[in-house]
Amino acid sequence: MNGNESEAERIADLPERDRITSMMFHNNTLYYINGNSELKCKHISRSFIDNSLRGNPDIIYRSLRGMTTAGIGSEGNLYIGIRDSLLLLHGKEAKLVKASDFPFVNRIAVGRDDMTYAALLNGGVLRLHGDSSSVESNSARHRFIKDIAFTSFSSKPCILTNHFLFSPDGRDSVSADGFSRLLTADGRAFYALMENGIRKYIIDRNGIRHIGDTLGDIRFSPSISLVQGKNIYVGATSLGVIMLKPDGISQWVRFNHDVYTLDYKAMIFFFLLICLSAGFILWHRKRKEKDFGIFSDWEKIRKDIAGINPKQAKNLEKENFAAIDSVDRRITAGREWLEHYETVKNKATPLKQLTSLDVFRFISDKGIKKDIYTLYDDIRSRSFDMAECEKLCEKIENCIQQADMRKILEVIDGLYKDNKKSVDNIDTGFAARLSLFVSGCNIPCNNAESAINRIHEANKKLFLIKAAGCITKIKEAVARIKPIVNQLLNEKRKKYDPIEKIRRECSEIINANLEELYYALSQDTLLASEIKIKQRIDKDDIKMLYKEKVLMLLIDVPDIKSEIICCALNNVNLNNTRSTLSKVKKEISSLKESSNRQDVYEQTDSLGKYILGIIKKRGSDD
Repeated sequence: MNGNESEAERIADLPERDRITSMMFHNNTLYYINGNSELKCKHISRSFIDNSLRGNPDIIYRSLRGMTTAGIGSEGNLYIGIRDSLLLLHGKEAKLVKASDFPFVNRIAVGRDDMTYAALLNGGVLRLHGDSSSVESNSARHRFIKDIAFTSFSSKPCILTNHFLFSPDGRDSVSADGFSRLLTADGRAFYALMENGIRKYIIDRNGIRHIGDTLGDIRFSPSISLVQGKNIYVGATSLGVIMLKPDGISQWVRFNHDVYTLDYKAMIFFFLLICLSAGFILWHRKRKEKDFGIFSDWEKIRKDIAGINPKQAKNLEKENFAAIDSVDRRITAGREWLEHYETVKNKATPLKQLTSLDVFRFISDKGIKKDIYTLYDDIRSRSFDMAECEKLCEKIENCIQQADMRKILEVIDGLYKDNKKSVDNIDTGFAARLSLFVSGCNIPCNNAESAINRIHEANKKLFLIKAAGCITKIKEAVARIKPIVNQLLNEKRKKYDPIEKIRRECSEIINANLEELYYALSQDTLLASEIKIKQRIDKDDIKMLYKEKVLMLLIDVPDIKSEIICCALNNVNLNNTRSTLSKVKKEISSLKESSNRQDVYEQTDSLGKYILGIIKKRGSDD
């Protein structure tokens, strides 16, 4: 834009082959994503001639999985959404942003508190801190988030979903069916793009107020709409761009394409003449040995390989360029390498996930876990030997395919016999499915994929059995403690008193099974997130807090008293236990109100029944 805000000047041309899907500008540098899932950048000045001489934009990142969005953070960091992950780009090196799940990022924005936020499709809003993140409080309940924007009075974002627009505190909302973007320049007046037209709102501490609609006969595009300074620019593909000011004034932007002055034409002529002369000489000297189409294909493949493994790209470049057939061989070798890379990479991830399963420790080959971690780390590095990775992958798959399931089945069968009554109380059809699964294990696996699926199924069975057994043992131990609670609290008992011995035995049983139950429940990441417990990779990874033990007891015995908890957990501070019990109950009540599975809570009268339903579903989901 020039001095006249209603007129736009042409200052640079971008490649016609780039179908731009999103664009951003930072520190005189233009960043944009094209339809080939490439992130490009180009330094921009006010001079059209200067920008033209700088050449085409540079590719700074390419993703085979496709990019969902990109954005500049508050510290100038560049974040890129890649379908099921979020990356932080430093130069040309991308770091994976640590998140609790696999985020699908729809929008990245900087808040009023100079913090960077990422709107997830189904995971709420992330607050970004470099390559780490945290979920914004009470945002995880939102699904199908399309956009976020910030008010002038709150650091928390307004959230636009498929169906609603929410105020920063989430207490006020309005219907937003068909809305695609949420734009504001002053943090008070908000413009929501509908399927046709623009809807205007005022959002302040009193909530959300609809103040009118405009341009209802025009379909605007969210990808060419932005906020610049104190103005909002909204684009329509067939009509152009309209500027909206905070005072309510709107006007269409006029585009001035006139950049071809006499001096500029002379410079272009001489530049083209020089380029044509140089090109003709080069073509004349190498016209018998170069095919431009072949070299173009090779250059694209070379860049793809260099983005994954620079060392491999250099090895391919060392071959002699004397004849076109050598380029053909290089292209073939490059394509084969990329195919092998995709194959090994797609195999490494499920193998890595396999190591976190409880049943994996019963697989006889003890070195396989180390081999899997080695393969996973190597394939993610920028310098690895493909042949070595393929050999290691084949070795791991052979071990998995030939893994002896007998040890796993013996453990499952033994646990089931010990906990048969407990399991059958939760899932009456478990025995039949277990028998069918055991008979299926007698048939050898045809490939590693079927063996991995078989191990996953075994882990589900083990999960249900362990969880059911823990719940029953805890209930039985609590029942034994109940009759002697008053005696233990009102009298000083000796160390070897029979009643105290019973309490200590029950306390040991309860504490051990609370640890087992906590570990089992934490393996379901969605469930762990909902009931606010941390995921455990190893059983001794995290020490349980007293508050978490009380939560586990409430799952098993919803009506448990604070006096019984003191005896069960060997705690003499009754007042502290009462306070902890009250806090946990309040958190459970709040959890029911904000849960994304509200329909499940409405069908149950306690958190325990809800957890039992999840355990049954996970154990029977074959």
